[in-house]
Amino acid sequence: MGVAPFRVLKETTHFLDRRLTDLRYNEYAHQACVPQTLEEWADRRDWVIRRMRTACGLLPEPQRPDLNTTVWDAFEHEGCRISKVRFESRPGFIVTGSLYTSVTQSEPAPAILCPHGHWPKGRLHHDDTGSIPLRCLALAKLGFVVFSYDMIGYNDSGQVQHRWSQELQRHGALYGITPFGLQTWNSIRAIDFLESRSDVDATRIGCTGASGGGSQTWNLALLDERVKVIAPVCMLSCHFQGGCACEEAPLLRLGDLTTFDMLSSIAPRPCFVTSVTDDWTNLNPAYEVPALKAIYALHGAEDCVGGVHFRDKHNYNKRTREHVSAWLVRWLMDQPDTSDRIEEPKLTPPDCQRMRFARNGGSPDAKATKRTLATLCRQETAHFDELPQNKAALNRFRKHYAEIYAEIIGVDPSPPDVAVRVTYTTRQIGNCTFSGRLVSRRGLGDLIPAYEVVPDKISARGTTLVLGAHGKNSLFDEKGVPGPRLARLLAQGQRLMLPDLLGQGDGEWMPERTATLDKIPNGYAFNSSLLALRIQDILTVTALLRQSGNGPISLCAEGINARLALLALPFMGRIASADLCLEGTRDTELDWQGECFHPGILRAGALRTAFALAAPTPIALSKTPSALRNWAQAVYAAIGKPERLRLRTRSS
Repeated sequence: MGVAPFRVLKETTHFLDRRLTDLRYNEYAHQACVPQTLEEWADRRDWVIRRMRTACGLLPEPQRPDLNTTVWDAFEHEGCRISKVRFESRPGFIVTGSLYTSVTQSEPAPAILCPHGHWPKGRLHHDDTGSIPLRCLALAKLGFVVFSYDMIGYNDSGQVQHRWSQELQRHGALYGITPFGLQTWNSIRAIDFLESRSDVDATRIGCTGASGGGSQTWNLALLDERVKVIAPVCMLSCHFQGGCACEEAPLLRLGDLTTFDMLSSIAPRPCFVTSVTDDWTNLNPAYEVPALKAIYALHGAEDCVGGVHFRDKHNYNKRTREHVSAWLVRWLMDQPDTSDRIEEPKLTPPDCQRMRFARNGGSPDAKATKRTLATLCRQETAHFDELPQNKAALNRFRKHYAEIYAEIIGVDPSPPDVAVRVTYTTRQIGNCTFSGRLVSRRGLGDLIPAYEVVPDKISARGTTLVLGAHGKNSLFDEKGVPGPRLARLLAQGQRLMLPDLLGQGDGEWMPERTATLDKIPNGYAFNSSLLALRIQDILTVTALLRQSGNGPISLCAEGINARLALLALPFMGRIASADLCLEGTRDTELDWQGECFHPGILRAGALRTAFALAAPTPIALSKTPSALRNWAQAVYAAIGKPERLRLRTRSS
């Protein structure tokens, strides 16, 4: 790594960059955000929906191919007709479930979607704590068309496991493929299925589920306004956000987004919340429900929030079902005088094996999951192999990916208030003064050690931001003498800024003193990756240089930090030039392992999209993989500025 001429952060420093210590997790006790005006509520709702779409891989929403629906093998039970259903939510990805209708139904009826949650037997589960078949039968006998579908990996959903290994989660996350996203899209397509049926009144669709099914209920309603009424059971809590990967996804909870935000964002649609004393919904009557009602009051819709609270354990039992049924009848069947509870008739569950697609069918294994995941990942990124052929094609690409890229990287392009502390050591090296600086955004606790380099005689305007492969120290040889790249820059007589990005140089030891996100359940759902934090450091230092008013800014970077610098370029605004040595970059998934892991980076197009969005910034490249170099050349040719991309034959 080399020996620095001096340290900015002393070896005896005991404080850490707060971004490494202020970590969030699924049992963090969040405060419910209650906007004070409809305008504030609308702004937050839009932000919540954007985060949801980003985390689901639905920004922008994909095309909806034909469902290729099959409904078959119906049988009658308790005055209802139960049919098997399968359809494709995306090409080759199958959704499986059971459709319940009353044998006496003659007109289009309101419909209820019933996500089952984490009951051991999924949509077929039946005991006194919670019975999905009895819930569906009772609702069908009340006149609803009811669809109960398998969560991924349950019962007849046999292509991917419900719970993936950490290795498979990380692999899928790079491409934006997650259990959360797959399950949410299945739910949206389940509404498409209901809407396609002649026996369904598509203007009257509701959704109810318990626990993980409660999460699915508000996830679906948040993204799909065709869901008019919901009843999430035993799930709402500001101090527990859901622990399964089908309820959480990388990038979802950044900015302290909570389940309360999701639920409150569906206002003023009618919502019935049930809770109990013996799970994480224990504080609903005193905390979450009053806060929810305050938001509905902004809409003049206080009566659209209902609920019950029982002294009981986690459940969706008969007593709870009776209250939920009354709520659904009231709002979806336009019966405002319905009592608070509709007594459920004595029912017997249907034969579970009769409802299975394949009797005694097994669950998918890790090999099946890996095969399916590989197919989904290829579908997600295949188009990045096609070079932009002209300006129109490039503009279409930019229009499609600009928002995706910004949301997935998730940084503040222009932090408004950056402080620099000027009390650190200075040292003369050759004809330049190296001064220690510690850069921070006010009130955020970040720490960016840097050398500000000022020539004794400034012969060129502007400042070059220089990123060594592993921080500022790596720009010097083992004796502390400037290496070839730094020496060349010093000879140009321009100001330089040499920062350490988070976890490099003076702060190299910091990540070892804190918990890694891989060891925190759903850590990347609640916290930014190291890659994102390092890109933010580049932008923070860039903002500081702009505030200094010393003229145009240039960028020079090598190694891993050249990769980060290229990702930062679309956010940097106008700069004079960038000189990037991409030594070590392979232009494969391997580039985004370890310290460069970032969820969704390959779905966003990674370095290819960075080139497309950064052009026409003048860029000099060296040691660039051929396919990536060809992409960059195609981008600059498409905008008619091929001369602004220079390909160096050496790195210094």
